[in-house]
Amino acid sequence: MTAQEVAGTGVVALVTVLRQGGRAPGVDYRDGHPLVAIELDEQAGLRVTGTVVGTRADAIRVGDRVRLVWTELEGRGPRPDFEVVR
Repeated sequence: MTAQEVAGTGVVALVTVLRQGGRAPGVDYRDGHPLVAIELDEQAGLRVTGTVVGTRADAIRVGDRVRLVWTELEGRGPRPDFEVVR
């Protein structure tokens, strides 16, 4: 099996909201930090984990359509995140 490029679009398959944890760049637990599993469009069952930006943690739902975005972290380079597509 070889690596293949994917579109970075899919659906939220699982949502967990973290309310505490270790310090990490770009993570704020005060309003909850969403951790999601995204099922990518390319293949049923092909999932990646990440976070959703631009939407309150309590508003993210299983079944939401998302797309890949890149969040720039000072001095650490870009982080792959997802945003909800409404």
